[in-house]
Amino acid sequence: MLTTANGVIVGMSGTFDGEAITSLIAPGDFDQNDNVLIFPGAPLLLTTGGVSFVESVGTQINLYGDPFVTDPQLQYAVLTDSNDAGLGIFTVTPAAAVPEASTSTLLLVGALGLALAVIRNGLGRSAVNS
Repeated sequence: MLTTANGVIVGMSGTFDGEAITSLIAPGDFDQNDNVLIFPGAPLLLTTGGVSFVESVGTQINLYGDPFVTDPQLQYAVLTDSNDAGLGIFTVTPAAAVPEASTSTLLLVGALGLALAVIRNGLGRSAVNS
């Protein structure tokens, strides 16, 4: 899962090649990473600076967009702290929108207000009609 603020990845969790992602590396701290996510982005989602993180086994990984790769299925390149390199597919699936608590509270208060108004009007009319 990625958390972004103004297009910059500020949080990351999940797995990479079967290893848990334990932390995000700050921009500029590994292979000129900038942690920028271009979404929606076509064909690349990552810049050439890429996003860097640490796996549970301690390996530092940098995923970056490679504009020189012509195969559209290979959308990112990988560089590790031991200079291993590779190509692969990077996909982003947006999470479902979750309303903020204040929005839900406001909706509930409005519904209660309408219900009270209907009850109050109904009780007032029945007293007059009796």
